[in-house]
Amino acid sequence: MMETLHFSALQKHFQRYFPMQDPKEYDWIRDPFSATPPADLSTAEEEQFIDVTSDSTMRLHFKSKTLAAFWIGAEKDYPLLGKRALAILLPFATSYLCEIVASIKTKYRSKLDIENELRVAVSQLQPRFEKMCSMKQAHTSP
Repeated sequence: MMETLHFSALQKHFQRYFPMQDPKEYDWIRDPFSATPPADLSTAEEEQFIDVTSDSTMRLHFKSKTLAAFWIGAEKDYPLLGKRALAILLPFATSYLCEIVASIKTKYRSKLDIENELRVAVSQLQPRFEKMCSMKQAHTSP
């Protein structure tokens, strides 16, 4: 009984700070070519949405790029719509990077030089392990 009261009180506080949102509200960002535009778009944003969804080149870019890369590219030709989509997507990327930096700083707290670890953690490059291993000579046992 006491746990139920405590849980409902926590739930009320949580909803005050994090109001429930309809996940379909962001379908236009996840797949603009099959979603309907949100009702709160301005006239100019709605025109850009129509232009994006009718552009066959943008459809090809959407299929071949990541979601963030697609909207970054869309921002060049459709700035209002691109900025709106990126403003919604940006917090996820920045919170992820902050978590990486925080874990590195905690792990290497006694060191002042975390530049190399940070560079590896946030890099988009994929290492070529076969090439690195081929450049090293194996140690043989005597």
